[in-house]
Formats: sequence, C-alpha cells, structure tokens
Amino acid sequence: MNTIVYYLVFSLWWLLSLLPWRLHYVLSDAVLYPLFRFVLRYRRRLVRENLATSFPDKSTEELRRIEARFYHWLCDYFVELIKQASMSREDILRHMEFVGVDECVADFKASSQPLCVVYLAHYANWEWFTAFSSLVPKEHVAAQIYHPLHNKAMDRILLRNRSICGAPSFTMNETLRAVLTHRREGRPLYLGCIADQSPKANALHHWMPWLNHDTAVITGSETIGQKVGAIYYYVDVERVKRGYYRATMRRLEAPSDAHPAADDAPVSKFPMTEAYMNAVAESIERDPALWLWTHRRWKHKRQQTQ
Repeated sequence: MNTIVYYLVFSLWWLLSLLPWRLHYVLSDAVLYPLFRFVLRYRRRLVRENLATSFPDKSTEELRRIEARFYHWLCDYFVELIKQASMSREDILRHMEFVGVDECVADFKASSQPLCVVYLAHYANWEWFTAFSSLVPKEHVAAQIYHPLHNKAMDRILLRNRSICGAPSFTMNETLRAVLTHRREGRPLYLGCIADQSPKANALHHWMPWLNHDTAVITGSETIGQKVGAIYYYVDVERVKRGYYRATMRRLEAPSDAHPAADDAPVSKFPMTEAYMNAVAESIERDPALWLWTHRRWKHKRQQTQ
C-alpha cells in the first residue's frame, strides 16, 4: 500500500514540477501564501512567539513585516521543492551558485583528515545544496545526514530529490559506521548536516546562548568529528533573487572563548558546534525571514537536564 501511495503522490508531484517557474510562483503568491498565513494560520502563534522572543528590540510592526516575508519565503520554498523533482544537476547549478568549493577541497586535502563536516541551516534553500556532491573530486564522496519522515511516501520523494546529483544519504544511526567505512577505505568524506533545530529530549548534552535564548544544541556531527578527526565548514546561503541562491563555503574556527586564557575558566566541549550556531545566527540576523520559524526550537528548558 505504501508503494502505491508513493507512486500516486509522486506522479502528481512530478506533473506539478513540469509547470514553468512563473506558474510555480503564481501558485505560491495566489494560493499557498493566503492559505498558509490567513486561512490555516499555519503555526502562526508559534512563529510570532519565536520572532518576538528572538528579537525583543524589534517593534510589533517590524515583527509583522518579517512574519509576512517569512510566509512568502516558506511558500516559495515549497514550490521550489516541488520543482526540484524534474530538475537536473545543470538546472540546480543555474539556480544555486557555489562559492569557495575549490578552496574547501584544497583545505580538506591539505588537512589530511578523513572527514569534512559541512554544516547547513534551515535557511533560504538548503535542498539544492545537493548539487555540491557533483563539484568535488571523483575520489572524494559528498554525503548527507537525513532524518526519516513518518510519512513514507514523502520520505521517498525527498530522498529521491536529494539524490539527483548522486549524493548518498545516511540516517544519524548509520552515520558513524559510514564515516568509519570511508576512512578505512581511504575515501575522504564530506558530510552535510543540518543541526540548527531542537535536539531530542534524550540528547540535551550542550547549551549555549543563541538568539536571545538559552538553547540546547545538536552535537552529533562534532562528536563524530572528534572521534575520527575532521575539519568544519558552514554553508552560508543567500537569496540573490527569487529562485536564485548563492552558497558560500566558510571555514569554521572555534570561538575565541572556547579556549579561555584563564586556567580555571570553562572550556567548551563542542566549540565547532558553537561556531556553527553563531554563523547561523549571523545569517538569520542578516535576513530573519529566511529561517524556519515554524519549528518549536526552544521547547526544551535547561532544568530538564538537571
């Protein structure tokens, strides 16, 4: 039954993806935007709460403008996700410019490490970064961590989208084994991961101040990197114009306070995770409307771990 549902859903998805770009954005503006923001009010209370607590210095008017632009972007993200089903590698590369890939590759080679952790965020358009796998040397492998969806049909569709350019996908449970396998075989691995959302309740291992909140962060990728040796990059995605993005590779370095001068000062156990989260915050502050505010990012409180 799941297979039948998948083919039915995917057939409709594929047909919609064949519409011209102009019609996709008409669908976004004329149908999805009023539906999500005003009819369904899709998580609107949560969006407003997240924005207000993250930017306490902004006026209600400013926050409403960000909210409106956020829903416009979210609807565009949905139609771009649909369009991806019939996009080729060349199509994606026309719509997402990659900056700094050669420098990243050279840096990775020079490091002699087996792993390059490539952090992304739920910001702008993270789906089209899958084309990165076609830009690295043939002797290197670019893969991505993904979290399976409860809806099996949607899970298969998204996995298909993300494999357009040949990038393999690992669940978090499979990742360490895959990293160790690639290290043993001598194949350098770029591991794409999105770690800006809330960790599971049993993984509240590290907290940091972030967007005006005491925030629990996901540390799994850095934990793997600490086990095998790694360098770390952040993909700073900018929206150039509607349907076009620029993904800039930026090397991450530990924050200065990760190695305090005072002998008795605390040392961060996850400095690269903190550097990543700080980089995400900079992207969000540049344009707050392009981050996924519909997530219950701060549902956990520190006292839960005490």
